[in-house]
Amino acid sequence: MFKFLSGTGSKKAERKSEERKNERFDFFQTTYFRSENGAEKTYQCWSNNISMGGLCFDAESGDIGLDEKIKILYKIETKIRHDVCCIKFKSKALNNWRYGCQFADDDPQRDELIEKYINDHVLAKR
Repeated sequence: MFKFLSGTGSKKAERKSEERKNERFDFFQTTYFRSENGAEKTYQCWSNNISMGGLCFDAESGDIGLDEKIKILYKIETKIRHDVCCIKFKSKALNNWRYGCQFADDDPQRDELIEKYINDHVLAKR
């Protein structure tokens, strides 16, 4: 049988939105990552959203664990970024794995680039 939920969503979804500090924005591009534990292999992935606090990407590999640190390479406008992130979310998404990661350090230059991207490419089109 089907169970109908009342309200706008499940308690789990409501808790997730309460935990989120920054709004997410679409950010589609090919991206690359590797484990921070010294592994030399680089994996291709596909970012799908970004916020001031982190980004979300899909990858074929399901080998990354929660709270594991990775190095991720992505591009904002013409600037290539190499950031360390901590995996905070992991779920199966069709044939891939979806990971949500939080930037591990404060970086005013990165914040400025993300804010400019959001203002120029997302909010300007609303």
